[in-house]
Order: sequence, then structure tokens, then C-alpha cells
Amino acid sequence: MTEKSPDGTLTYTRIVRLLNAGRVVLYAATPEFLCTYISDNVVAQFGYRVEDFLRDPNFWTDRLHPDDAPKVLADLGGSFEDGHQTHEYRFRHGNGQWRWVYDEIVLVKDDEGRPVEFVGAWQDVTERKEAERLVQEQAAALAQFSTPLVPITDDVLVMPLVGSLDTRRAAQVIETLLDGVGKTQARVAILDITGVAVVDTQVADALLRAAKAVSLLGAQVVITGIRSEVAQTLVQLGANMGDVVTRATLQAGVAYAMRGRAWAGAEAKAGERPRPSR
Repeated sequence: MTEKSPDGTLTYTRIVRLLNAGRVVLYAATPEFLCTYISDNVVAQFGYRVEDFLRDPNFWTDRLHPDDAPKVLADLGGSFEDGHQTHEYRFRHGNGQWRWVYDEIVLVKDDEGRPVEFVGAWQDVTERKEAERLVQEQAAALAQFSTPLVPITDDVLVMPLVGSLDTRRAAQVIETLLDGVGKTQARVAILDITGVAVVDTQVADALLRAAKAVSLLGAQVVITGIRSEVAQTLVQLGANMGDVVTRATLQAGVAYAMRGRAWAGAEAKAGERPRPSR
């Protein structure tokens, strides 16, 4: 068969050769999802022969990752309202490794709207998924680093904040504090803002929300690092610090918490719930 037809257009042989040279595996299946065609490059991409998919109706489903199979199969068993679905799932390669696959499926209908077949494109996206996982892990590590929670005793925690405190990070601070206080049953959580460059209304509001959230767990927040210029800013902004305990330095905050700890020990012996005292 020639490479081109008399009018210069590509022949079927040439098209198939071009497709098989790519990384995208093409396939077709009946409305019952029985494979009727799959491109030859499935051998290079996933380590299986074309005949494997055509002869065994369960070949594809048997190699879906058990954690991904229920959702994928449920979606395929549902309605194709717009005639199109996309999926990402893990598929066992011929070498035994799990590979991430991006699967795009289109439902072909006849002139009367009846399903004729499914056609799809199948691509190995393991490298992209791995890159996404690494980015997520790095982001989580950075988030943990940016809002560290350090236990200094079994019931006193310290969170030193450095840099800016925007809405996203403020939410992170509250979440980390609540999680830490909940897990350790801490009595006092010290928020040290010595390293926070700018304290504005947003920062003040975030600190108050953190204090209120922690108080709901029965603990108390002590805010340290209130420099003179920060105090002036808070006064000018009209920030209502309410019952929040503040200290000029982290050392003063720790000393306050430890005094309260000593007093709480005496109170505990008398049968009272430990609480820091001013």
C-alpha cells in the first residue's frame, strides 16, 4: 500500500504508523465495554500484546488498582450525559509496576442516537502524578515549617511565627494550634510574633481568632513578642485583645506559663482543674 493516495492525502497505513509512534494508546470498545481495537503501541507503553485485550473481556478490569477500580467502574456504568468521560487511575503494567493512566472516553452514537461504540485515548501520566505528589509533599513540609508547633513541657506549646501572616497562613496557624492542643491536651499555647514583620488589622484579627478557637478546647493562648511599635499599631487599629494574655518576649511568656503550671499543680492536688493564673 502506498504512503499517499493519488490526491496527496495520507493513507491508512501512514496514519496508523504515526499513531503507533506516539505515546497515546487508542482503543475502541462495544457499548458493553468489550475491546474491539487497541493500537499496537500498547506493547511499548504498557507491556501487553494487542491480543491480550481482545481475547480476554476482563483483561483491563483485572489490572485496575483495587483502590481505583470501584469509582472508575461506577462512573463507566453511569450515564454519559455529554457523551464524554475522563478518568485517572492506576493500571498494572506488564512488568508488575503500577502506572497512572489518563483515560479519555467518547461515546459514539448512530443517527438515531443509539450507542454504537466507545472510542478512547489512553496515556501514561505517572511522571506527572509523581511530580504532583512531590509538590504536595514539599508544600506540606513548607507549611509545617512555616507554622511549627514546639512542645516545651507536656502541657505547654510554643508556635514561633516568622514573616507575613496572610489569610491562608492564619487559617493554617489556627488549624495547627487546634490539632496540637487537641492531641497533647496542652494547657497553654504560646504564639510568638517576634518575627512577624507587619502587624495590621488582619494579623490582629487572626491572633484573636486563634485565641478564641483554642479557648474552646479549654486551653489558653499567650501572645509574645509584642514590641512597642506593635503595641502602638494595635492601639491605633483599635484591636480589642480582650482576655488574651500578652508578654513582651517569648521568655516572659514561657515564665508566665511555667508559673501557671506550678500553681496548677497545687490546685490539682486540691482537686481543681489546672489553669494558668495571671
